[in-house]
Amino acid sequence: MEEIKDDSTSLFIHSQLHSVIASQRVTIESLRDSLIRAHVPRNEYDALVS
Repeated sequence: MEEIKDDSTSLFIHSQLHSVIASQRVTIESLRDSLIRAHVPRNEYDALVS
């Protein structure tokens, strides 16, 4: 990989990566919360479908 010599470019890429990672973390936490809310214990599921 070519070394980035321009500090402003390096800082820009660094900040963009941080933004993307933070956004992905929020998305993952949101999906986790949705899964927790949607989860139905097996015994309750069996009672619903029987």
